[in-house]
Amino acid sequence: QESSSKRGSYLRRELTYGSFARSVQLPGDVKEDQIKASFENGILVIEIPKVPAAQPRKIAISGKSQKQLVGVGSQS
Repeated sequence: QESSSKRGSYLRRELTYGSFARSVQLPGDVKEDQIKASFENGILVIEIPKVPAAQPRKIAISGKSQKQLVGVGSQS
């Protein structure tokens, strides 16, 4: 049995002989419809792409400027 792992772009290697089962809980930011798995020469490779991180964006705000609103308001 051999095992290793790497952080960053996640990499995990396991080498086990015989029947086994592995269950992995995925985070919510993966592209489930693009998961790929292949089995070649006794090695199972699973590729799970992540959704790109949301990028900040600017939103224009319409309305009157502060200078135009001077003197407007409720009176007590």
